[in-house]
Amino acid sequence: MPTLLEDLNFANNNIYGLVPASWFDASLAESFGPTLPVSLKSLNLSGNIRLTGSLPLAGSGFQSLLSIDLSGTGIEGDLPPSWANFPALQLLDLSGTDVRCSLQLQYGQLRCESCRRSGCFSRV
Repeated sequence: MPTLLEDLNFANNNIYGLVPASWFDASLAESFGPTLPVSLKSLNLSGNIRLTGSLPLAGSGFQSLLSIDLSGTGIEGDLPPSWANFPALQLLDLSGTDVRCSLQLQYGQLRCESCRRSGCFSRV
């Protein structure tokens, strides 16, 4: 029986470059490169300061994704509204990034708990 990847932890791994658009949208995989497995429950890319660019649009298919930690990366820009497409997401940590958000900002079931420059979202 095949094992499905559920936890992917590349924290503090000196990853650099732009976040691929295909990572969060399986429909782009054929055209733009690999996507994250839809079985994924936890993604941790924290501490990779040279991981840059803006957050890509999020597609559907990630029904099991519970947490995304992008804290301490070089990611910037606005949080795309499509990130509300993660129905099981309980934690989105963007602390220490330049991703723009507002204290009143609400995405689906996620709300911003604390935002200075950016912050951590958790399920309400």
